[in-house]
Amino acid sequence: MLEGKRNTYQMEKRYFHKDGHVVWVLLSVSLARNEDGSPRYFISQIHDITEQKRLVEELYRERSRLQIANRNLQRLAGRDALTQVMNRLAFDERLKEELSRARREGTPLSLLMVDVDHFKRFNDEHGHAEGDRALQAVARTLVSGSREHDVVARYGGEEFVVLLPATDAVGARVAAERLRRAVEEIDGLARRVTISVGCATLLADAESRRRGDPSALLAAADQALYAAKNAGRNCVRSAELQT
Repeated sequence: MLEGKRNTYQMEKRYFHKDGHVVWVLLSVSLARNEDGSPRYFISQIHDITEQKRLVEELYRERSRLQIANRNLQRLAGRDALTQVMNRLAFDERLKEELSRARREGTPLSLLMVDVDHFKRFNDEHGHAEGDRALQAVARTLVSGSREHDVVARYGGEEFVVLLPATDAVGARVAAERLRRAVEEIDGLARRVTISVGCATLLADAESRRRGDPSALLAAADQALYAAKNAGRNCVRSAELQT
């Protein structure tokens, strides 16, 4: 201001009151000049904006709380209420993402379709509450037996899916057998539960159009699952994608 580069300025300043609390002010300063343009004196105005600052800070805190709440809602919206694994809607979106990634990076993508064997009979014999406990136990076992970047979801009823990124057909079969054995060893339920598993793999050199089509992978895994059921259940079967 003294050098003539500007005539006024404003800034927020924080003061401490003599009793210890903080006082926020908006300081406005202007420069009065003599007739020859030389500086004469400063005019300073101090406006107490403590209440405005408090309201703004409260607004930021509320916005932060809303952002956290929205993130929690989004997380819950993608979760199955009973088993706490991903629900079908969220899985369908994730499948599209992983298919795009596999196509972009040239890596295989495998899918396991999992069905709890004779679950209706389990419910009829032991009740729906025990059936819910069984589904929860199966879901926990599938999650604990999968890798961190694998995706476990409840696909509907007693059916689950496990998505295995960057996993070929051999790796998918190994993972499926590991999960089948782990479920077979669940204890604490009214009786032992088992699963049938259908495996399907989309290879990196598969037809480009097929690699972008989620239905092809789902249909192949579902076909393999039916083969496992027809083979007596509590087993793993694999299917080849039709190109």
